[in-house]
Amino acid sequence: MNNVPTEVQAFVMEIARIVIPIIVTFILGLVGDLLLKARREYESRVSLTQRAVIEAAVAVGVQAAEQSGLAGYIQNEGQSKLAYAVVVAQRQLDAAGLTGVNATTLKDYIESALRQGLHQRPTFLTEASFSEIT
Repeated sequence: MNNVPTEVQAFVMEIARIVIPIIVTFILGLVGDLLLKARREYESRVSLTQRAVIEAAVAVGVQAAEQSGLAGYIQNEGQSKLAYAVVVAQRQLDAAGLTGVNATTLKDYIESALRQGLHQRPTFLTEASFSEIT
């Protein structure tokens, strides 16, 4: 049934083993660039104060998701934590009176923050300190 010689199969598997990681790395780079471009485009339309409020809300959302995932309040996996971070960040923005920031934009900010390692850095930003800048 299988008419392909073993040597050819081995050759194809070796090529795939080499090429697939390169392709995946390339695709992840493109996705990262697209997220960064979307963030920069959005940032060009908001004031510095609004951007600071959004970034602070994102920081609170990311840290809340990380801590809630570790504590078992939410599933400790990417999509659950992303969804929770969006909800928390949106709640922070609503409390600050900053409307018009949609969930897709917040996801872009959160993904960008995660790529920059925000989830690995300790933060001392609390809801009280957040309200001081708004």
